[in-house]
Amino acid sequence: MIEQINEVLETKDQQHQERVSKSKQIEQNVEQQCSQIQDKLEQLAHSTKRQLKDQELHFKSAYALNGDKLVQLRQEIIQQVEDLELKLMKSETSREAAVPVIKEVTVATPEMHEKDVNAIRGDMARVSLNIKEAEARIDYQCAALRQELMMAIGKMPCKSEITKLLSRKMDAMDAWKQLAEKADSARVEEVACSLMDSIQRYQESTMGDVDRLKQLNDSKADALELVQIKHNMHNILSVAESIQHELSALQREVNEKMTVADVKELLDSQSTMNGVQEAIKQVENAAVGGFATKDQCENINHQIQAIIRQLRSEIYQARYIWKDGRPSAKQTIQWSAQVVNTNADIFLWQFGSDEVKLLLPGLYHLQAAFFTNYSPAIQVLVNGEPAVLMRSSNDKKVATCSASCEVQRLHHSAGNVAGLSVEVFLALPARALVAISYDIDEKAQGFLNLRKL
Repeated sequence: MIEQINEVLETKDQQHQERVSKSKQIEQNVEQQCSQIQDKLEQLAHSTKRQLKDQELHFKSAYALNGDKLVQLRQEIIQQVEDLELKLMKSETSREAAVPVIKEVTVATPEMHEKDVNAIRGDMARVSLNIKEAEARIDYQCAALRQELMMAIGKMPCKSEITKLLSRKMDAMDAWKQLAEKADSARVEEVACSLMDSIQRYQESTMGDVDRLKQLNDSKADALELVQIKHNMHNILSVAESIQHELSALQREVNEKMTVADVKELLDSQSTMNGVQEAIKQVENAAVGGFATKDQCENINHQIQAIIRQLRSEIYQARYIWKDGRPSAKQTIQWSAQVVNTNADIFLWQFGSDEVKLLLPGLYHLQAAFFTNYSPAIQVLVNGEPAVLMRSSNDKKVATCSASCEVQRLHHSAGNVAGLSVEVFLALPARALVAISYDIDEKAQGFLNLRKL
């Protein structure tokens, strides 16, 4: 009970510390927000001042530029009109100068001789041509000047448009009025002060809200403590009930146990120490002739170990099968799988290899058989060199196993029941590589069995 109460108090302290840390974090967050708002207000004040100054400069520069553009436009129009008037005056003076020359020539012609008349006539014709060309050029220039004048007049704005543009422009008085309507630095300071006051009031209200939140959290914590205490009381009651059940079970077990009187009766009925020792001596005396001596046990152990070694030598064997595929390019058989290997430290083989490595030297019994319809020549290769050759007779169903016996394979309804077999004993060196060569390229099946003697 005391430990549980201490645990409850510790949990309450931890919860109170967590609430205090949370309230501190809230206060820090509020202070950070207030400082951020103050920084933003200061930035806003500086930015508004800069914008006011920029607007004043923009209004002044725009007003000056518009006035200069109007003056330049008027001067350009006046200059174009004067140029056109000068061109017209020059053309008129050239025409007036050509008329009296023609009259004088026509008056003097009756008094001259025929030759002079002809020469004068030619000169007159040339002069008339020159005059016509000059008139044509003048007319062309006048037409071009008229066209330029019309285009210039078309480009020129009319009076109504000029009045509209001038009405849209801002005079100095309007500009000064609008600038006067803009907020000055004093107004900005007033706005900033009002904002600071509102921020301070908001900060005070937030502090009050924080205090109320603290009170609410404290009251909520009290309710949680009551719930925790109720839960602890339920736990204590459940523990007490379990203890009562255990006590009742122990009481039943104690009632089932033997009493002191029962124990005394059992002790009286048991034999004493002396009786036990006498019984042991009798057993030892009776069994002296039936037990073996130490030397006999050692001899038996040596015999058992020799038998075990012999059995192990008989058990060391490995078997490999050839189920599918053809012989390799070297006409050797690549074994498909290893089905038996009683000692992996002696027989080593890799998947898909055609060689079996025998680590230990000594005698080995090799047995192999191949199930085929043909009579291939089979060789046993040791370290890549042929050691045994088995070649069948010309008859494809006759297999010679030795010089003294001949085995003939017969047709059978089940297929290739009998296979070509090889059985030899090999005295191999250490780390010898054993392989089988097969001189017919066909899909056959077979197996290889190696046993260490």
